[in-house]
Amino acid sequence: MCSYQFLGQRSTNQRVRIEFMDFDLFSGGAHCPYDRLTIHDGATEQDPVISTNCGPQRGLIVFSSQENLFISFITNRSGGENRGFHAIFEFSENYVNLEFITAGEHVRGTECDQRILSTGRSNGIIKSPNSPFLYQPNVECRYFIEGLNNAEDLERVRLTVEMFRMPQLLGAEKGDCSAGGLTVWFTGVESRSSGPSDTTQTTLCGTPNLPLPALFSADSKILLKFYSGTTQGLGFRILYQFETYFKVPGIAHPDSNICEFRFQSGPHIKSGDFHSPRHPANYPPNTNCTYIFEGAANEQARLEFDLFRLSGDGNYNNDCQNQDYVDIFETSAVDSRQRRRDMLIGRYCGTAMPAPIISRFGVHDLKLRFVTDATGVTNGFRGRYMFQPAEPTFSATKGCGENIRNQTHGRIAFPDFPDGEKSVSKYTVNASCEWWITVRPGYNVLVNLTFMGIEGSKNFQTCSATSCGCSGAALKVFTDLTTDKQLNPELCGVEATDIPNGGQLRSPKNVMRLTFTTSSKATGGDGFALRWNEVRHPVVGDRCEADEFFCDKNKFCINKDLRCDGHHNCGEFDGSDESVTECGEPEVEVSFFEDLTMMGSVGGAVGGVLLIVIVMVVCVCRRRRKAERRRKRQQNMNQDQHHEWNS
Repeated sequence: MCSYQFLGQRSTNQRVRIEFMDFDLFSGGAHCPYDRLTIHDGATEQDPVISTNCGPQRGLIVFSSQENLFISFITNRSGGENRGFHAIFEFSENYVNLEFITAGEHVRGTECDQRILSTGRSNGIIKSPNSPFLYQPNVECRYFIEGLNNAEDLERVRLTVEMFRMPQLLGAEKGDCSAGGLTVWFTGVESRSSGPSDTTQTTLCGTPNLPLPALFSADSKILLKFYSGTTQGLGFRILYQFETYFKVPGIAHPDSNICEFRFQSGPHIKSGDFHSPRHPANYPPNTNCTYIFEGAANEQARLEFDLFRLSGDGNYNNDCQNQDYVDIFETSAVDSRQRRRDMLIGRYCGTAMPAPIISRFGVHDLKLRFVTDATGVTNGFRGRYMFQPAEPTFSATKGCGENIRNQTHGRIAFPDFPDGEKSVSKYTVNASCEWWITVRPGYNVLVNLTFMGIEGSKNFQTCSATSCGCSGAALKVFTDLTTDKQLNPELCGVEATDIPNGGQLRSPKNVMRLTFTTSSKATGGDGFALRWNEVRHPVVGDRCEADEFFCDKNKFCINKDLRCDGHHNCGEFDGSDESVTECGEPEVEVSFFEDLTMMGSVGGAVGGVLLIVIVMVVCVCRRRRKAERRRKRQQNMNQDQHHEWNS
């Protein structure tokens, strides 16, 4: 073992510089377990270690922080294959005085590099060497600035230039920083510039007009390198700030710690992407983020999701309590004071991917609110927004939708196909259809979904984050238009089990709104068919009208024309309008010989024969009427079942 002690003069602020001209020790691994040279920042081996070195080294230069340096050289391996080392040293008062480092910590072994670590949304000032006086010529210092980056916190670095004076050479062109400058690597990694189009770095020099635009790290780290040539100047003064970084595209809130982003329509901006904070990495816990999509006055906003996976077991059939969720609202102005009203469209959690969402005609903006709790995180969601020309709700160019009034019952199918027949066409991409059903005051709207062939899967046990739910197309039923608390079911799929509540939904008032939307990536399907009719609950002491039928179990009054039409119009589990009592049942066949025996005792031979002929005519007529009625009832009951659920 050999020791080398370098002792400078504290009174003159000397520092020690050692440059290894040749270095070749045996390399036994990354930790140098055998031969090694250890450099200490002080006069003894008890002082902090700057580095431990072995193997071949090139360009190894070490500075002391103060006036002393200690080196120990240990060999544990016999042999003479390695050359050892050769170095030169110098004591000098001209090396950079480290008193300019006030915010961070000097990187041991370097002349003037410093590292600044965030303590949580902190800030401070970095300055050029020897500030506030002229910096020395031919100096190179680096500033490693690192924000928090863990499961709960992600920060980025914001730099604001408060003073900058690094003069160029006389006659130099703008952008010629050969005499000195400050290079910024936004990724926190030093690399060579690939040219003017390189967006990973920039270099400042000269005396630019202030204020300059703020500079931001690409992630949690940023690296600056100050270098000087033969000229001198006052250098720079820069404010650094660590701010919460959500990594969400869009216009961020002025307060970086507020998770709010705006996506605005512009002459050349009609679409874009959005995603959960930090996606594709996991989003942070305890987060409340708002995304606002602002269309122009003649536009409607549209959202489509490509991936949706939140922590929890939520689906379309619960209210997402005690787990992460996404709320989506229509938002519109309510008065001249720019107050706004948010109307909830739906709440989504777990893997229940939202269907395509488009704001109503006359509503230009949508808002998404993402709320997470303290437990469990995933990679969240990813989607696209679009601003499209506004189109009236019941525009003839849509080829679908209707404002239905002054009717007691009816049928809706899209794509339109005759009752009892198979659809011959598929729905297309970017469809947006809407039906409003308004019945008489005091009545409700009852919908019976009889066929559904819509792409998507609601089997949340087997589907993936990119296939769960109704992202391609969906039928939505808004059963209550008087509250923004309604969580409206989104319907898709091709299995009978995909139809909730036996396919029946009832509005609490006399209006129901239905929409059918498809995304820009929809693959096409057979669509849907449904029947609807008005129903009412008679109040105590009231009775159904003369032209109405009273449903025995659900206590509804329905139009009497719906009785015995082959469809259950009284609601779930109530088939009284199609019961045997109301509609009859097939008559028990009686043989001709039994009829003949019964008629034989009535009279004589001639009279008996004549009576038999009359009875036969009556029986045939009755049987024909019964058979015709059975045939019609069976035909009506099967007319919507001509479609197989898996077609």
